[in-house]
Amino acid sequence: MFCFYHQWKISQHISAQEALPQSLRRHVDACAGCRAHHDDQRRVARLLADVSATIPEPPPYLRERIMRAVAADAADDQRSWALPAFARPAMALVMLVSWNFWPRPDTTTPIHSHPQPVAVAQSTPPTLPSLPAMPVESTLSLLGTSIATPYAAEWTGLKQDLASAGAFLGDRLPKLPPLVSSP
Repeated sequence: MFCFYHQWKISQHISAQEALPQSLRRHVDACAGCRAHHDDQRRVARLLADVSATIPEPPPYLRERIMRAVAADAADDQRSWALPAFARPAMALVMLVSWNFWPRPDTTTPIHSHPQPVAVAQSTPPTLPSLPAMPVESTLSLLGTSIATPYAAEWTGLKQDLASAGAFLGDRLPKLPPLVSSP
């Protein structure tokens, strides 16, 4: 029912190396999925404890060697991005040559030429094509059904989840006073 919550609690207790509380222990005894999760978590914790016991200590000079290697690598990166001395004049020359060969607009025609008015012949307005009749009511009802169907299924699922939560919590929560007092 709420095994994800129980499995989370199992993982928390095993990580903290604590014993399971009695209510959680009863659930683990009754639920095969949570029992398998409990066994897996205990096995992983035991393997991690065995590995951490066999990790050797690093040599004392290792940190210094790593820091020197990182500093040398950073210096190499800075040198690789530096431009050679001739790069700036070469880029200026390329820009100058490209500027000279860039096409210019034609200067023989005036920039602000005014168009001459054109006479438009009077004619009859165009006729619109006829459109086929559309079944609007049936289309809208079909659309409403197709939009509402996923939400109806979600609503049913929420009702089932709330009923399941109410059954799970049952008498675990104290009785709450009513929200609205009756006159």
